[in-house]
Amino acid sequence: DTTSLKVQATDENRNIDEDYTGSHTLTFSGLVSVGGNNPTVDGTALGTAMSVSFTNGEASGMTLAVYAVETADLVAEDPANPGYLHHVLTCIVSPSPANIIALVSGDGQSTAINTALPLPLVVVVTDAYGNPISGHTVDFTVATYPVGAAGQDVTPDSDTTNAQGRTQTVLTLGDLPGDYTVEAASAGLTGSPVTFTATALAPAAINIV
Repeated sequence: DTTSLKVQATDENRNIDEDYTGSHTLTFSGLVSVGGNNPTVDGTALGTAMSVSFTNGEASGMTLAVYAVETADLVAEDPANPGYLHHVLTCIVSPSPANIIALVSGDGQSTAINTALPLPLVVVVTDAYGNPISGHTVDFTVATYPVGAAGQDVTPDSDTTNAQGRTQTVLTLGDLPGDYTVEAASAGLTGSPVTFTATALAPAAINIV
């Protein structure tokens, strides 16, 4: 998300210092990164010194870009003028719409026929920047299985993501050995459907002497 940003140089009573003019080197800080996306002011990453032009104590027309879901304080500092107080701007950042579904864990398991896999099949839904999305519906289906197999099932077959953006299902394998696949799908999301593969093992042979 982006928003316009104005910075004012003020005294301790928050009166604008109109003598604070021209180009000043400021460093902004206080917000976090997510998924490799760094918050920026006019394209400069927070924590990096940048030149800002002031007129009569004000600098406007800048753009703040933020990505991580958080409530945090944006701080602007002028190392050359440490006497200025740091009046912070509190930023409340909400997630963007759901954009990506991805596999978390549970792929590649094997167990006996007619048995539930020992671990759930887990996916995560995030926005484009990697923030988790809660309350998003994901549907699970047994997509492929050995010809003639019966009894294969997923529980649940539909669920919503939790606060960490995750949801899961448990696969019970059918009555024939071989590979079974489960798809986790949510329309419109990049990566949908996510495919899990599991293998049903035949019972061990018993030798009677």
